[in-house]
Amino acid sequence: MTAIGLLSSLQTLLVAVQNNPHIMEIIEQDCGNLCAVILQHGVLDVYEEAFVILSQLTLNSISPFMWQLFPLLYQCFCDDGFDYFVDMVPAVHNFITIDPPAFLSNPANMQTVYDMCTKVGDRFWHLVGYWLRVDARKRELRRRRAESRVQSSRSYGTSVQGYC
Repeated sequence: MTAIGLLSSLQTLLVAVQNNPHIMEIIEQDCGNLCAVILQHGVLDVYEEAFVILSQLTLNSISPFMWQLFPLLYQCFCDDGFDYFVDMVPAVHNFITIDPPAFLSNPANMQTVYDMCTKVGDRFWHLVGYWLRVDARKRELRRRRAESRVQSSRSYGTSVQGYC
């Protein structure tokens, strides 16, 4: 709980100084190292805060030091951060859009984003398929119940409104 409070305070500080490049440059290293430790050690409880800090650190410019953290985002995503993909997106977006020449200069960066999108897409379609199967089973169950009602009403010589 204390860690979340401290990271939230750090987020507030970053928002307050984000328009001052000199101060951002000074605190970037420490904040980036903090995020790196969180991601490397899989501290799931504070992933959201770490991703917010990373997105704030990459909001205006991306230093060579911050580019060293980009592979950590992917490693985190692969290890146990899939559920935090939505929280990762702003930081990944910043890496792509704030410094496109640096992003495109390394083919591994493009492969990383492609792999993330592919995995998210695969999981999405897997879930869609699951829900379609569940929905099909529910429709089949409703159809069988309706047929059963119609059959039982016919056995009594009556008609069920809406089914016949």
